[in-house]
Amino acid sequence: MLNAHFNFVKKKSALVYSVITANLAVWLDAVASVFIGGASVVEDVSTNSNNAVLYTGNSLLFTANTNFVSITSTGSSDSTWTFAFSIVPTSTTGNIIAFYNSVANTIFYLTFSSNQLAVVSGSQVKVFGTINASQLSRVIVTVSGTTANCYVNGSQLGSTQTFTIPINMDGVDITIGGSLFEFSNFQIWNTIVSTNDITYDYQNPNNIITDRAASSVALSNLKGYWICGEAAESIIYDYSGNQENGTLNGPTWASSKSKIRQFALSNFSNAQNRLIYSNDFTQSTWTKTANVQVVPNSTNGPFGGTNTASLLKINSSSGTASDFYIKQLTNGNFTGGSNVTVSLHVKKKDYTYFSFYNTEFSQAFILANFNLDNGTTDNSSHSTITALDNGWYRITYTAPQLLNAELFILPSGTENPTTSGLGTYIYGAQGIPGTEPGDYTTVNATRLLNSVYVFPSVSDTSKTLFGDPLRLRNGALNFNGTGYAIIPNDASLQFESSPFTIQFWVKPYTLSANDRLVCKGTSGNGEWMITVGSDDSSLKVIARDSTGGNLNSQNKFSSLTLNEWQMITVVIDTPNNDIIFYKNVETVITKSGSNWSGNFNNTQPLTIATNSAFSTDKFLDGLLASPKVYIGELTYAQIVTNYNAEIANYS
Repeated sequence: MLNAHFNFVKKKSALVYSVITANLAVWLDAVASVFIGGASVVEDVSTNSNNAVLYTGNSLLFTANTNFVSITSTGSSDSTWTFAFSIVPTSTTGNIIAFYNSVANTIFYLTFSSNQLAVVSGSQVKVFGTINASQLSRVIVTVSGTTANCYVNGSQLGSTQTFTIPINMDGVDITIGGSLFEFSNFQIWNTIVSTNDITYDYQNPNNIITDRAASSVALSNLKGYWICGEAAESIIYDYSGNQENGTLNGPTWASSKSKIRQFALSNFSNAQNRLIYSNDFTQSTWTKTANVQVVPNSTNGPFGGTNTASLLKINSSSGTASDFYIKQLTNGNFTGGSNVTVSLHVKKKDYTYFSFYNTEFSQAFILANFNLDNGTTDNSSHSTITALDNGWYRITYTAPQLLNAELFILPSGTENPTTSGLGTYIYGAQGIPGTEPGDYTTVNATRLLNSVYVFPSVSDTSKTLFGDPLRLRNGALNFNGTGYAIIPNDASLQFESSPFTIQFWVKPYTLSANDRLVCKGTSGNGEWMITVGSDDSSLKVIARDSTGGNLNSQNKFSSLTLNEWQMITVVIDTPNNDIIFYKNVETVITKSGSNWSGNFNNTQPLTIATNSAFSTDKFLDGLLASPKVYIGELTYAQIVTNYNAEIANYS
């Protein structure tokens, strides 16, 4: 029986519950992280030290001297500057960052000279010293008038260097590239930061200098901020608010990095919506026939507050129903052969029916007609209609192979329009990969193909650059489908032949077969995995002891629910040859049939959002919080105790 308690309490119905801590092998607290060995680490709050190293950072990869990123910048004539960036050099010759004036004359550049880090201004080359090849370095260069200093990983490199002519950043453009390296988190400040700021910057890769309470640097000093973490764009966005984005010419993306900004510890948007200007139907990206007109701000939107909806109305009553539409070409923003779901919010004004269809699904020209009087669809195999408040519906349509399709929206459905001025209210179109419509997000600017990360501007931390709401991590690890966490093997994670219990909270955003949740190894002897079943939804557990005795739950256990928190508990009940599964506190399922006679003492690391094979297409896309592993079996009463202790965090 496990009966000790930890002083982590939550109140519910006047009772106080505490998380069970007896026999805890590991319990990760992802509310905050610590900086150990140059990496962001999530601490184990059990009595052990099974800390997790995060591998959820992205960076740009320059594999040829001809790879570069160009940034058109207005610059300024300030005389003090700070340049900060993270770099892993694989070559120590060539340029890193060059600054040019309007007639393409180099003002100065950061470079490698004789395998050492240097600054060049005009014909003067000033060498600071050597940085380690193939290792991450956080580099900060400060310039004040005719003097420059360099700091690497929080410490000064070399001595102060002096130039004859002051460096002037007025009207410069910026080019990143000219050598071989990984690159990320590039910042430009028009002030000199302090040595305390430099130390803070190095030790807090998920923050910027102005987050340090004692810093004298103001947010207005931040003139450029390129995280370089979009991971699927041909652009790097400027998060300073100055909109000086960079264009990629050759660099590719590198993911699963451990020592740079960790997206698992960030709030971000997945940029799921692939439709451009998704709630501004007046834009030219929405093609309109002469027979229809879009009137913005015509009524209250479906979500209350200040959001407003447009009226899609008849401008001319001549023609048949198919002559009245707006449409958007999806511009290749989806992968051929995969499912795509498009959705729209609609409300009846004059017409009972509303329709949309597509010209390049594999089922070409399939039409969905939606009845706005009774909330039904005539194509239930491909579409859904969901009632919202105040007469609004969300309608969806799913089919494969949306490549360069034309999404048609018809305001009158099957009814031939007879009167000008009549129409239907519309709000928020969305198109995302998969068979689920997903939470709606607005796209207020052109988003490029397969955009994955869109981080908030530092000037508005409640939204992304595109105005989307953020995917808030709420103290959880925010996995995006490319990153993971690793806990090195330890004696405390060797279970012999004793039963053991794995427990965690999860909120998946997408699910596909074999997506990994919590694992120790793969399917080898002494190894176990908690993963997603072949039906793309159920939770599957595989446990094979050291003698090869194997038990695989297949799709037996309950399905995970998208976009909702759920507490999962899995007991490997070795004495009884059972796997016991709990979803929250309502569902209990047992899988029997093994003949375990060995142990679970494998030497693989404990992994979260992947397994030790690191299959790149099997990472978790969702939030995972408070993972725990117990030596011993939690009773049902103890599972209820843990659930009640933590449910307030994940409601």
